[in-house]
Amino acid sequence: MSLEYSLFLGCTTPVRCMNYEVSARNVCRALDINLIEIDDFSCCGYPTKMVDKLAYTALGAKNLCLAEQQGKDVVAFCPSCSATLQKTNQLLKEDVEYRNKVNEILKEVDMEFKGTITVKHISAALYNDLGIDKIKSKVNQSLDKLVVAPHYSCHSLRPSTLDGFSENPMHPVIMDQLIGLTGAKPLDYENKLQCCGAGLLFIEENTPADMTGEKLLNVRNAGADAITVDCPFCNIMYDEYQGTIGKQRQIEFNLPVLFITQLLGLAFKMDPKKELLLQKNQVKTKKLLKKLQL
Repeated sequence: MSLEYSLFLGCTTPVRCMNYEVSARNVCRALDINLIEIDDFSCCGYPTKMVDKLAYTALGAKNLCLAEQQGKDVVAFCPSCSATLQKTNQLLKEDVEYRNKVNEILKEVDMEFKGTITVKHISAALYNDLGIDKIKSKVNQSLDKLVVAPHYSCHSLRPSTLDGFSENPMHPVIMDQLIGLTGAKPLDYENKLQCCGAGLLFIEENTPADMTGEKLLNVRNAGADAITVDCPFCNIMYDEYQGTIGKQRQIEFNLPVLFITQLLGLAFKMDPKKELLLQKNQVKTKKLLKKLQL
């Protein structure tokens, strides 16, 4: 039996991470996961959080109402989007007074939040809903020649009370186990759970560059062939900024950064270019593919 979700694509993924979107869609298709498109989905509300809480909540609630109309739980590729919608969903389910206030606003667009669905990040949906056995059954090309460093995005793990990874945020295993299913070796390394720093880019670039640079150095020193992420903002830091950070530190990291869906897609024997868009990755993956004899 296939799984169905309302797809919340978000703002950043389709604009800056087409390789994530395409690979995720193809991996979901291979795993019999049906992603329902909702054209009226808008911003999750995250950018307005620090300015206007009510506007932030109302934006998220509108999206939740659209999913409720479909009767399908939401899956998001971006952990910031999933966490934002999860927080909104939880707040409105638990706080009747605030829910009534938001529903007054939603009346203007003939909507009412009822709290009938859940929101999940794609990694959590794959691991918790689909399950390891189903994913493993699709692996027909072992990536056992690779050592891959998992990067856990902050919003996937915290707050741990939300319906996301559903595990101890200080000892997460989902990314490690998804990597392991492909045959690749998940790598443990210093400061494994350190934030990439992307949230600070809105203020200044030096601190996040230092944070990312430190982690890239730790990953390289630990012997990784690649890093895997499941967040568009983390990808921006490790993939797009890697060359700039390398120049600042006078180091050529040359560490390919794959979305977890690209890694799974390689293990599913998908076409690296047509189905996974590896050519769109900023750090070239030719050496990686050569190691896999692809």
